Amino acid sequence: MRVANFSQLCLLLYLLPACALSQDIHDGIVWMPQVQISPDTLFHAGGPIVVTHKDAVYLTWGASPLSFPFLKSTDNGHAFDPLRLIVNDNVGIVQLPWLVASGDKLFGFYLSAPPEGYFASHYVSSTDGGNTWSPSNSPPLIVHEWPNAFGADGDTLALMTDGYNIELSTDAGNHWKGPVGNWYFATSDPSVALTNGILHRCAQTGYDSAGYWAEFVITYWQSTDFGVTWGDSVPISTVNYSYALEPYMSADNQGDSSVVAIAWKDEKYGCETPVGCSVIARWSTDNGRTFHPEIRMDDEPNGYAVWTAVKGNVIVIGWIADEYPNGAVKVRVSTDRGTTWSSVYRVSDYGANCSLGISRTAVHVTWEKVDADGGFSAWYRRGVFQSMYDPLTVVGYAGWNLISIPVNPKYRTIAFLFPQSTSSAFLYHGGYKVADSLQGGTAYWVKLSQPWEMGFEGDSLFNDTIEVQEGWNMIGSISVPVAISAIASIPPAITTSKFFGYDHTYYMSDTLFPSRGYWVKADQPAKLILKRGSSFLAKNTIRVSETMADGPPPPPDAMPSVQTTMPKEYALDSPFPNPFNPTTVIRYQLPVASRVNIQVFNMLGQVVATLLDGIQTAGYKEVRWNSAGATSGVYFCRLSAGNFVQTRKMVLLK
Repeated sequence: MRVANFSQLCLLLYLLPACALSQDIHDGIVWMPQVQISPDTLFHAGGPIVVTHKDAVYLTWGASPLSFPFLKSTDNGHAFDPLRLIVNDNVGIVQLPWLVASGDKLFGFYLSAPPEGYFASHYVSSTDGGNTWSPSNSPPLIVHEWPNAFGADGDTLALMTDGYNIELSTDAGNHWKGPVGNWYFATSDPSVALTNGILHRCAQTGYDSAGYWAEFVITYWQSTDFGVTWGDSVPISTVNYSYALEPYMSADNQGDSSVVAIAWKDEKYGCETPVGCSVIARWSTDNGRTFHPEIRMDDEPNGYAVWTAVKGNVIVIGWIADEYPNGAVKVRVSTDRGTTWSSVYRVSDYGANCSLGISRTAVHVTWEKVDADGGFSAWYRRGVFQSMYDPLTVVGYAGWNLISIPVNPKYRTIAFLFPQSTSSAFLYHGGYKVADSLQGGTAYWVKLSQPWEMGFEGDSLFNDTIEVQEGWNMIGSISVPVAISAIASIPPAITTSKFFGYDHTYYMSDTLFPSRGYWVKADQPAKLILKRGSSFLAKNTIRVSETMADGPPPPPDAMPSVQTTMPKEYALDSPFPNPFNPTTVIRYQLPVASRVNIQVFNMLGQVVATLLDGIQTAGYKEVRWNSAGATSGVYFCRLSAGNFVQTRKMVLLK
């Protein structure tokens, strides 16, 4: 388990989870909850940027009056180190920060406005993954222009300025040469990339030498001598006097098989708003020699601020949908070099100026949110490729968490499973009760003092039968995601409410994810059957009512009936269910810490199973007996604790 240090500036991921969009699965990608990565009310000085290298994820955003904020994760975005400011404010106001990753090296570019009043472009660099940074270069890299497009490959860096000049370094930024060419009157919205010794450039063209519009076309060039000479221009968009605007290009060096992806907005398929049009993409899998036919990416012709990312076989296209009132962030993903594509996925219900990155196991998206009062904040979300998703790791938030145990762990105490807990674990059985031994199939409230990445170890649970009472129940999950539509019941087809998870507030979920807990209301006592790859007959699956419940009970702090006092006497409850097959729950209570022995006997008085033998603290407890291997018949469960002994009868029907 890894803990992030959250002592600096109120600013770590998972402290501010978004409630509207929580964890879900879409076309083979497990999308984790979206989180805010900046304070609420910053002056907008540049959209957020995400870059990646292997398992590392790096974030920055325009954040005046902050000077180049920087967040780093070394575990694919599970947790982030404390916020750092990598540029001090003696260079003047810092705007438009940008990160570029090239192997283990990181480069930061930004625009400053010093007291002299002119704009100047600077850069800083890191050779240790952002732990230390070089001083800001002096004199500035460029004066009166700022960089707005970047490419990197090894020690070679290229940037395009707003004056349409290309600046080039072949020694990791130590020396720069430029400008390499100027296309001011011929192009707009330029973009550059580097792969295998080739400098790629694309831009919106269509202006004549006097600066008047002729027709807007997305055009591509490449240079094999770093911009000294350029090959013939290649039209990428269709030429029919349509508006093809705002291209963005990215590439990943794979030798002669390098992938180069270009996307843009185009009126070819319509423009739903003055800003938003259809989003189109083309890509090359042979280092720019040929391009695949164009594909329309959007589901509605209202896209703008288009972005691309490429890594290995993965291509991601993202854009902002110009929807009233807040916009939305949307993406499509290909994991096979553009052969097939996912359908459109809505990453966020609001946003502007998105950025994309790809690590070895996930897609990373950042965007900005602008409130009605002009306040700006930066947000982040990651989607883990399902084939690489570790379902047995869950990020707990500071405060209450609704958690389940998706494995058979070696130890079941809260002290072992949740060492950062500041509360007991609470189960629900008509009301909250303290649980010391945490069992599968049940959900528990656990309160944490700070965000915590929890990894569960033990034998996987690929199926489970969970008993529910009439009314509200807190249930757990198994070791793999299970769609709500695939849950069966005994008796068949019981009616339930929707299923509710919890991320600082309740949200409805269409999937039970490992390690998470869920509320569900049942119309009768029953058993829910969770199974990996289940294919139950429709007549046996549950019926989810749209109107059955208003909402689950609140967490224990807000529930006056919570049973936080210790029991006054020993007791062994009747097992539930009873009769049963194959599992029953045995609940009991201890007024003081005691040595506890719980055994199951058959009719001959022979010990069939020892469920517990050890010292336990006072509280309300439960264990489960899975009767696999036992035959149908009458059995007895005996609790021995101190001088107290009690026996309950139970019937196994197979």
